[in-house]
Amino acid sequence: VIGVVVLVAGGLPALMVQRTVKDSRNLRVGSGRGVQMGRSGIALVVGQIALSFALLVGAGLLVRSIQDLRSLDLGFEPETVLTAQIRLPEHSVPRDQRSDVFTRITEGASEYATITSATVARVSPGTGPTFTWPFVVVGEQRPGSALPRANGVPVGAGYFTTLGTPLVAGREFSPEESRFGREPVLIVNRALADRYLGSDALGRRIDIGGEGGEGLLVVGVVEDSFIGSGSGGFGLDTEISEPQIYLSWSAAPYRLATLLVKTTGDLDAAVSDLHTLFGRLAPEATLYDIAPLESEMRESTWAFRFFGGSFGLFGILGLIMASVGLFGLMAYTVRQRTREMSVRMALGARPEDLRSLMLARAGMMLAVGVSVGVLLSVFVARGLSSLVVSGEPFDVLLLASVALLFALVVLVATLVPALRAGRADPAQSLRGST
Repeated sequence: VIGVVVLVAGGLPALMVQRTVKDSRNLRVGSGRGVQMGRSGIALVVGQIALSFALLVGAGLLVRSIQDLRSLDLGFEPETVLTAQIRLPEHSVPRDQRSDVFTRITEGASEYATITSATVARVSPGTGPTFTWPFVVVGEQRPGSALPRANGVPVGAGYFTTLGTPLVAGREFSPEESRFGREPVLIVNRALADRYLGSDALGRRIDIGGEGGEGLLVVGVVEDSFIGSGSGGFGLDTEISEPQIYLSWSAAPYRLATLLVKTTGDLDAAVSDLHTLFGRLAPEATLYDIAPLESEMRESTWAFRFFGGSFGLFGILGLIMASVGLFGLMAYTVRQRTREMSVRMALGARPEDLRSLMLARAGMMLAVGVSVGVLLSVFVARGLSSLVVSGEPFDVLLLASVALLFALVVLVATLVPALRAGRADPAQSLRGST
């Protein structure tokens, strides 16, 4: 839907200009197509208003989403946190030794004055979950329908301390629970605990996958936090009160990991210390893509800025084309109907009556264009549904604001021809038409 709307919005102005220029040339050589020119001009202006309206509504939705994201309660503190990627060589570090390398890195980071804590995770928080797990609470009757699901991510010891996520009950993962070979344990968020575990969440077991096993032990409950987008800025899930499961790193013998470092505030010095740390304790590991967590979260929502800018650009261009087309159409109408207007004024019509007539005609085109634009906005909103943060894709204020903008543009585009019509000299106009 997005691609079709943008393609049409980009191609239609060119077709409008080509058709208008062609019709204008035909008029100059006296081809007698004045009526067709008027009708096609009205249709083109109305169509451009409708498309521009839909695109500006889409841009407004994305701008509002960016504002909503900035005011969102994340459930963690990204300030002064650095994120980086770690890659271990595929063959020189065996699978059962990978967690030892990651533990050595996170424990060694605390030796530097610029770093207060460090941890590893499968992905950075706020940039999207890696898994969506079905689960069953051991000892509870299995639901008759589909199993409930939770967003899940493997994390290491110190994850919640590093991010400043409050602990509601129980404890965080211990360093030993980050080592390969230990039985994995779980930490769940408040939403999952309240919905499925009740007040006695600690010590319960959750069977991830729901295959009938003995499940994994729940050792802690943390506050709800923002998961983010699923991939590349799409699939945004801003409802932080959805079930979330954190799996201890002992169950994650990956070669790739995300390093999260809480700094004292001097990010440049912390980056230098990280390079020193890896050269000293983990020369076999590759450290890359070091960046503040806040900037990485902004990068993960690039689609908001890209599509918001694209829709806004095409919408503004369409609005300009519509206003120019409307101005030309009104000016052409004044020239074509000079004799009629002169007769009206000779019979007693006032200049303001003629101006009102012109404004009424423009208002009719505006009303039709905006009405069609509202219908097109429904399809645009559906195409943007994965990018809209708030639950309601439309609100009265957004639609009214865009409609007011169009009304002002139409008023300005119509005002000059309308004033010209009211200043016409009936006697001179009638003598010139005889």
